[in-house]
Amino acid sequence: MGLFNFGALYNGPSCSMPWPGLAPPAGSLKLNVDGAICGENSTIGLGALVRDSDDFPLGCFAKSLAGFFSFKEVEALAISYVLKWCLELGFSVSFVESDAKIIVN
Repeated sequence: MGLFNFGALYNGPSCSMPWPGLAPPAGSLKLNVDGAICGENSTIGLGALVRDSDDFPLGCFAKSLAGFFSFKEVEALAISYVLKWCLELGFSVSFVESDAKIIVN
């Protein structure tokens, strides 16, 4: 499991690539999460970013796992791993954003 604290390096609201979606309401945290499949070497990637209501990144998560998984399994694993990570770090996430609508709903 990888963790990077943006707070030490981030020094402004500018970003080289806009993050999709809107910032959460004041006092709330939003979690953007995604999963990816690399069929060539039977590996999946899980990733996430936690942002506050000012769109400030508070932390990110990255993990790779070996094995064969369906799209739904990868997205569900991503959300599961990342929510556990948020709990361990004390992030009280109010919103989860993912491109896997079938899993989030």
